[in-house]
Amino acid sequence: MIEIGFQRLIGKADPPHIKIITDGSFIDTALFFVTVAEASKKISNATLVPVQCNWANIAHTFSKSETAIAYLNRRELPDITGDFQIWSNLCSFHGYALLGRNDLFSSPIPDLRTANRELERAATQRKLTIINFSPDLNELLQTPLTPILNSSRVEYLSYPVEEAFEKFLSGKGDLFLAGLPQRLKCSRLGMTEVITSQIHPLLLGIDALIYKDEDKYPIDIVETIASTWSHISRRMASDESFCLELYDRWLVLASDLEIAVNFPVEDFLLVTHHEAGKYIRFFRGRDDATSELIRATEMLMSEDVAASVPRKDRKELLSWLHQIFKGRGQGL
Repeated sequence: MIEIGFQRLIGKADPPHIKIITDGSFIDTALFFVTVAEASKKISNATLVPVQCNWANIAHTFSKSETAIAYLNRRELPDITGDFQIWSNLCSFHGYALLGRNDLFSSPIPDLRTANRELERAATQRKLTIINFSPDLNELLQTPLTPILNSSRVEYLSYPVEEAFEKFLSGKGDLFLAGLPQRLKCSRLGMTEVITSQIHPLLLGIDALIYKDEDKYPIDIVETIASTWSHISRRMASDESFCLELYDRWLVLASDLEIAVNFPVEDFLLVTHHEAGKYIRFFRGRDDATSELIRATEMLMSEDVAASVPRKDRKELLSWLHQIFKGRGQGL
């Protein structure tokens, strides 16, 4: 049994106090908080202090903290000031999807060639409008893999996440670049997934465990958190009751940390168990990140991509992949 709670998480009085920073609003980050709570049962030489932080501010909050551990996307690493270390990659995020209205796009779209053909066809009817909730996400689509999405025949409109989703549902725009919560909701509404990481190898993110000020606490604290994550990741895909237990533990922690629970248990089970690996691939060890890099590279070299991308542009694609996996370049 996993017996954890807020007091268990930070209840130790021994210094140092180590901030644990992430945004627990999402399935993977909520799981990280649960992981840290479970790992804390094995840690007797430090006080772990959970810090709920907006996803966009994790790098800044981590930079301003003297002693801290954080879970964030490797794309954010260049925004961190000061010295830090990457301990390991914890998962690859495949939750993004470019969703299209059914009056423009037919489902399913099995490969990148079909997606590009459908986008070209739709753009002959009208200039396409893509709604999203962050201008930074546009770069996920504006690559040689989908040239039309980096052309004058497409415009991008960005709004705060809830407003963006509401505008799309109410009829504004032709496509919506969705995060995982919106993607799952739209799939229930029968909307077409035009592009996902299953056909687009750059539409993903790598989330990592990072730390700073290792001189003030033993490195085995970070190692304990990483090994606990690996243990939990191994069990989730094969044990539905374990996933339910994890969700129940998150409800307790979310209440203690005053974090809104933004995903129902059905979504949690879908991502962690029923369709494990489709939306988030939870890494069980360090080799999993390497395997993911190999998989993405093979997709970039595949016949499907070769048919869509001129040879001269493939080096640029590998550079994009490098940025996704290495961030500031510290390596895997």
